[in-house]
Amino acid sequence: MRGLPKHYNTIEDFLHVASLGAAEKEAAKDALRELKAARYIWKQTAELEDGEEGVTDETHRVIDTQNAEQEPVKAQMALVLDEYSAFTRMGWTEQTAAEFLAA
Repeated sequence: MRGLPKHYNTIEDFLHVASLGAAEKEAAKDALRELKAARYIWKQTAELEDGEEGVTDETHRVIDTQNAEQEPVKAQMALVLDEYSAFTRMGWTEQTAAEFLAA
């Protein structure tokens, strides 16, 4: 392998790169931080009625979209944990990620 991998496919990939040296370890930590941040997605929780405001904060938003009949509607969205994210699929947990980042 030359340089750093473009993709990390397993926890072992992170551990291997971290074992190569200090600079590589920091690169692996940066990649894990990015992976950890990308584990949340916006999910539609409700379709708002005309005149209804909805909730807007750090974990909620309202967007203009279309329903199944292609009619314009406002949708309430919530930021939720994606159970299919790469972070989860690789087997990372909050605890194991925190331990790796602290080392």
